[in-house]
Order: sequence, then structure tokens, then C-alpha cells
Amino acid sequence: MDLKLFCQVKIFITIFVACGVAGASNLLFDFQESNQNISRVYKADSTDASFFKKADNSIEFEITGDFGSRATWFIPIDSTIVSDCKIHFEVSSMNIKSAKTNPNLFLMLDAKRVSVNSEQKEPAANLRPITIPIYSAEGEKDSVIGRIPFSTLEKNHIIKGLYVDMVLSNSRIGKLRISKLQLSFLGNIPTHEAINESLAKESSANVEVRSDKNGFPGIYIDNKSLSRLGAWKSANKSENKTSPNKLKGYDINRMVLNFGAYNEKFPDYKPVWNYPDYIAYDYIDESLVRCRTRPDSFIFVDVLLCAAPEWWFSLQKQKNNQPIVLSDLNPEWLDYCRSSLKYLIAYMRESNYDNFIGCSLITNMEGYGQQPYGQRDAHPNYQRSFQEWLKTKYGSDSELQKAWKQDSISINSVSPVPKKRWVKGTISAFIHPLIGGVDTDSYLFYNESWAEFIMSLAHHIKIISKQNCLTGIVGGSGLYMNQLWRNDYNLTGNTLVRLLESKYIDYFDMAIDNTDSRVGYGVSGMEGLLADAVKKRRKLFFVHDHANLSRQNKLLSRQANDITHHIQINRRNFVANLINSTSLYFIKYNISTSDHSNLTADFETFQLISAKAKKLNSTKQSEVAFILDPDVFLNIAPDNDLPVEFDKNQLVNTDVRYQSRFASSYFYLFQMARIMWNRIGVPYDVVLIDDLNPDNYKSIILFNTFYINEPRLKRINDFKNRNRTLITLWADGFISDKYLSVKGVESISNIALKMNPYEKRFFLKPHDNLREFLDRNITDNIGWPYAFREPTRSMKVKFSPTFEVIDDDATILATFLDGGESAMALKIFPEWRSFYSGSPFVNPEIMRQLVRNSGVHVYSNSNDLYFINSNFIGIHTLENGMRTIKLPVESKLFELFRKQEIPSQKTHYLEMEGAQTYLFFIGDKDVWDGL
Repeated sequence: MDLKLFCQVKIFITIFVACGVAGASNLLFDFQESNQNISRVYKADSTDASFFKKADNSIEFEITGDFGSRATWFIPIDSTIVSDCKIHFEVSSMNIKSAKTNPNLFLMLDAKRVSVNSEQKEPAANLRPITIPIYSAEGEKDSVIGRIPFSTLEKNHIIKGLYVDMVLSNSRIGKLRISKLQLSFLGNIPTHEAINESLAKESSANVEVRSDKNGFPGIYIDNKSLSRLGAWKSANKSENKTSPNKLKGYDINRMVLNFGAYNEKFPDYKPVWNYPDYIAYDYIDESLVRCRTRPDSFIFVDVLLCAAPEWWFSLQKQKNNQPIVLSDLNPEWLDYCRSSLKYLIAYMRESNYDNFIGCSLITNMEGYGQQPYGQRDAHPNYQRSFQEWLKTKYGSDSELQKAWKQDSISINSVSPVPKKRWVKGTISAFIHPLIGGVDTDSYLFYNESWAEFIMSLAHHIKIISKQNCLTGIVGGSGLYMNQLWRNDYNLTGNTLVRLLESKYIDYFDMAIDNTDSRVGYGVSGMEGLLADAVKKRRKLFFVHDHANLSRQNKLLSRQANDITHHIQINRRNFVANLINSTSLYFIKYNISTSDHSNLTADFETFQLISAKAKKLNSTKQSEVAFILDPDVFLNIAPDNDLPVEFDKNQLVNTDVRYQSRFASSYFYLFQMARIMWNRIGVPYDVVLIDDLNPDNYKSIILFNTFYINEPRLKRINDFKNRNRTLITLWADGFISDKYLSVKGVESISNIALKMNPYEKRFFLKPHDNLREFLDRNITDNIGWPYAFREPTRSMKVKFSPTFEVIDDDATILATFLDGGESAMALKIFPEWRSFYSGSPFVNPEIMRQLVRNSGVHVYSNSNDLYFINSNFIGIHTLENGMRTIKLPVESKLFELFRKQEIPSQKTHYLEMEGAQTYLFFIGDKDVWDGL
């Protein structure tokens, strides 16, 4: 089918098949609804001019004055529609005439504007506004009904608005009455036959995901592997000043198309499905051209389906005669989402965009977290679907009554609990899933039904693309658990497990700016939380970074205008991705950074390093693993009534770099406690508890794995041999299949403990035994405050329950600062070691010694951020000073950012600057240059 025919299939819609709504309108503008936008732009002296709406909904303009008096009104029309159009009108007048230059009523098409520089906009060269006359008075009393065709298909003009221009033909009152005036357009939604013909076309490139020689999944086009670095450019034209030749080397580019309504999270991306029967294909073309860094690069499209267009709400309300709730359980909205994807992919096929290889779904978000629609559970189908889900799960009323411990309920009568009322803890913050009843099932259904919606759209993409389009989820990485500024549920982790197993989803995406971007402070490399789980399932993992200096300025504080610090942040994020992730690192260009020569040169260095790294036999060689439970929020119940706040006056004398907004206690528990991970100085994996292979590691650290059933306990017990070290933190194992009890923590750690139900701060004081364990005297607080940039704030953070060590065979290493109970201990068994900490955070120095004692090679003892695999050592330094880097075997080092070769040693002593990122290739410069 010819492209021109596809884009210009002209039909006056009578049935809107995509959403199942009859009588959809192709009306662009209705004058009877526009009187509130009428503004007078000119009035001659001694002339009265006004307009008013009459009972029959007509609008009458009136002027009084002397012969030749004049007044002009303007009615704006906000439209960038590209189509053949018509003006339908019914106009009458009395005692007016036309000016020499203008008719009495006319439509103005304005030349599209182009940016000359950041302060000025000019019309495109040789283009002038176009005037389309509608009505000119020719006598004392005239009336006319008619239609006038016009077109914006040449794409150089847009509709500006209507003008009413009246000149008195005598000294009496002059009137111009508009009974009806509408602008309509010819829709460009293709017929079903045209769509099916386009989708039947074979793609000229075969797209697939498969693993390379190192086991990393990658993208292959006709058996050619693509780069691990991509560019993502803004849709805002003013932000795209970087010419393509400055972005050389990127195989993959990324763009966003908004098929929903305007979204404040993505303000640069205007909606493309503007009317029921019109999609802005010209805007899609422009966006595709802007995002490509070179003609042969490939494109991923993020499809925004976060909110419905206004016209969709209007049609649904007209059909159902009731308020419409945006919900994935609304079949009309599901149809709309599917239609959006179908029209997009059909257009890509028909337009021969063979470089289009991937489609991501962005359905809603907080930042980039994949959060469900806010009112999804208010739709009537939500309760009906919940009852069907219960019937599948329990089978009968009696089984439901037994599970919920309620005798008077039935599957057909129960309702899901609204998420704001979900369970409070039965022991402090903890809730047992069997006790939860309706609360727990409401939580599970909420997540499973949301996962089903996303998977259904991914499946739809696979069908219509004939399995030749990669599908992905933007956000969705709930495992990093950082949406916790409030005491609120994070709903994404539980959903993510189901999406990981879906055969229709090829890749997951996470914003690396969810790491702390302040120089020298915070966490980096959090993509490791998801990378291992994705890699195990042979899927792709993308990381994207907003190269936006203006955003970083707010975080850098004292170095707000120092571009060198921004470069170090980008380098840190790139190094973390290079070593931890399994697939692509996207950089989003922004006007504030893209023209800076140093940044552009750094991005080209990233590309070169990525290309060479692909040729290496690279593994992480991890002997340490952090173990996570993605269903953690099924077992811990935040309290919305208890936010953690502190007195702002406490920060008066605090370094401004340490200040940030209030956060909930769970923000500290799940996010900030991870600060030790990169500071241990070893390669590590992050593994889901149900993915753990105990034979792969010498040390494992449980991280908020509260629920341990029999299969999970067996995995952990199988680890307890060969001189290995098991590290248990706080309440790991507190929840079993049958109870909430300290016995669960004891069953993992094999250390006798006592539970205290009252709240306590996780402040730990070193015991004398710790000096012998570390072979040095340590006086610092080794618990909670060490984890945070805000020591003052952490003084307020308390948790319950807490656990004290009461095991006579264990060596006590620390006590609680409040109360003095034993809080940290090491117990040595004939074949393994068990370490328990009553604080979820452990000082990195202690952690290093623990893993070292189990035979793990530790590369450095400094508390900087380390990213390590078999070929690279990445370091982000916190302060100036000497670093000692110990290699497993003697080798040269070549620093890739500074092009410095370091002589061969097994132990390297390196002087480094603070707040800098270094990337060392373990090997010769000549070897690196030869790759």
C-alpha cells in the first residue's frame, strides 16, 4: 500500500471502531462553543463594539458610530492538524461592509515558526500567513450558507484562528450574526483493510535477543550485535541543537510518543492522537527524524499511555452517561491502548521505518516507577474481576471462609480493600500473609491484575509485529524500592516478578537518576538490583541517564555551576552500568549539556569503551551476593499516619549538601541501608531469594528477606558449609509459613536471639571484641548513622521489633547504644560462619572482614564506591588521598578516562582526588588499544 494513501485515507467517521463508540466527530472547531475566547483586537475612536450570544445559540457582533467606523475581533483556534479541511458556515449581516484589505469573516493560517536562537523565533523562509475568506457583506442586508475547503497538508502552515472585521456602511447600528460556523477535517485513521495490509508487510531486518559469549543478553539485527550505548534525545526542538555528527557511534536511539493526554512528567511530548479520527502522523515523522543520530541507527519508541485524551473521556461519558474512571480494567481503555499500538506499528511498517525495533510501555509513573492508574480500583469491573480471581484461587465459599477466618462471607459478596486501608502490622510493622485475609488478597490481586494488563499489551505488540518488535517496560524496577518518601506501599516489586517471567516482555528499563547524584555522596549502581534477575531470564536490562545539568545544579549545591562535577557524575553512572548491567545505557541529551564540548567528548569516550568492552571475555566473578525478596511489601505494613519528620532548626548549622526533604522510615530501611554495597570493595551480585544457587558464592547477605518458607530455608541451609559466611540482618526470616517469630531469624542464623517489641534506634556501639576482629581499634558508631548523609535526621529513626543476641557461644561485636543489649555477633561453626546484626546497616569495614574470612578477594579497604568485574575496576572517590588496590594476580592498570598506564604490580598504591570517577582496565595499554 502506498505511503501517501496510508496517511491520507479520508473518511468521515460514522463508527469509531478503535474504542467502540458510535458517531465519533471529526469536528475541529465549533463557533457556538467559542464565545468565551473572543477578544477584540481593534476598535476605532468613538465606536462602540460588542458581541453577545442569543437564545438560539447564534452569536451577534454589533458596532455603532459614524460611517466607516471599524472594529475587529479574533477567535483563536489551537490546532496543528495536518489534513484536508472544510469550513461550514451560516452568516448574515446588516449595515456593514468589508474593509479594503480584509473580508468581514476570514480564517487565518499562520506560517510555522522555526527557532533561530534561544531568544527568538521567526517564520520559515518565504512563508507568509494565508487568509481564507469566509464572508464579505455586499449590501444593506445579506445572508449566506456554504462550505469552503482548505488544506494544511503541505505542513508549512497551521490554523491560527478566525477574524471578524466590521466596517459601518451608514450611521445606523451594524450587525453580523453567525448562526453556525464549524471547522471539520477529513480523518486519517486508516481502514481495517489498510491496517491489516500494512501489518502483513515483512520487516527487512530480523530482530532478536540472544546471549553473547559472556552470557550477557544482547540485541542482534540480522545476526549483528548492537552497541551497549544509546542516545535518547528530547522531543522539544529547542533542546536538539546537537548535530548528528556530534553523536557518532550510537547504534540505538530512543524517543517518546504520547498517545495519551498531556502529561506533566513528560512536558515536551505533545499528544499525537488528537481527535477520534485523526493521528498526527506528521509529528511522528518529525520526532523520528529528530531522534536519529545517523541514518542507519535503530529506534526504540516509548509509548505514553498514562492518561486518556479529553475526546476519549467525552465519548465514553456520552456513551455511558456517567463519570468515566481511567482503569486498565475498563475494556474501552484497553481497546484504546491496543489501538494506539496497532496504529503506530502499522504506520512504521507502511512507512518503511525498518529501523524501528522496540516498543516500550509507559502506562503511569511516579518519576519513572511503573505505578498503576490512580483510580483503577474505582472501576466497577475491579470488584467483579476480584471476585473471579478469588474463585480461581479458592474454588468455593468454604475455602475462602477458612482462609479469611470469616464464616459469613461468600465469593460473590466480598469487595477488595482500598489500598490506603491495607493491613497494619500484627507485630509492629510486620503482617503474616495468612492473617491478612482480605487485606493480603487485595494486595495480591492489585499487583497481579496490573501485571496482567501490561503483559496483555506486550502480547498485543508481539502479535501485530509478527514477533519482530522487542517489547519493554519503562520503570517497573520495583526491586530498588525507592518510592518511599511517604509511609506508603510500593506496589511494583510484586508486579515485577510476574513480568520477569512473561515471554512477551524482552527488556526492562530503569532511570539511573534514581541514584543519588550528589558528588561523593550516596548510592550508585543500583541497577544491579535488577540486572541479575533479568539476565537469568535471558532478557535485556536498560539504564537511562538524564544528562541534564540544570537538574544536577539543584543537587550539587556549592559546585552548582561546575561542569567538571557533572562530568564525574555521568562517569560514575556509566561505570556502574558498564560493570553491572546486562544491556544498554541510554543518555538523554538536553540543551543545557549537549553543546558542551567536554560532555560530548565524554559521551564519545563512553561509546568507545562500550564497543571495546564487548570484545572482552568479561564476567563479574562475584563471590558475594545480596539476597532480596521482591514480595517484601506483602509482609511489611507501612503506617500512613506516622511519617518521620524532624525539626528543621536542627539543620541550621549543617552543611547544605546534607539537607533533603522528609522521608518515611521505610526510605531508610530499604534504600539508604544499601549504601554499604558498593563500599565493600568486592564484585557482588544481587539475587532474588528464589533464584539463589548457594553453590555460587562464598558469602551471602540477606537484605530484608523477612519471609522464609521451607524451600527458601533449604537453599540457605545448603549454603552452610565449605568455610562460607552467612550474614543475617535485623528481621530476616522473621516470617515463616506458620508464624511471626524470632525463631524464624534463629533458624537462618543459628544464633539464639530475643525479640523486644518496643521501638529502638539502630545505633550500635563497638564491643571490645570488635577490636580483635578488625585488628584495630574502632570508635565510630557502626550502626545506623553511618549509613546516611543526614546524621541529624537518623537520630529520629526508630524501628520495632528489635532483636538482641543471647547466644553464649557467639562472640559479641557490638551493643545497642540505647539500652546496651547485645546487637551484633559472630558464631563460628565447624564448616561455616554466621554473622548477625540487629541493624540492617553494617559498617563496610566489618563487612569486608567478614567476606575476607570466607576467602573472598577484597580489592580495597577504602570506603569509596567500587564497581568491579574481571576486566575493570571502577572507583568513585569520596575524598583526596592514597588508595591501595590489591589485585588477585599481578597486572598493569590502564586508566581509561585519563589515558594513564600504571606499571605492573599485585598491590597498587594510587594517589586520587576526591569526588572523581576512575575506570581502570586490568591489563596493558597496548592490549586495550588493540581491541
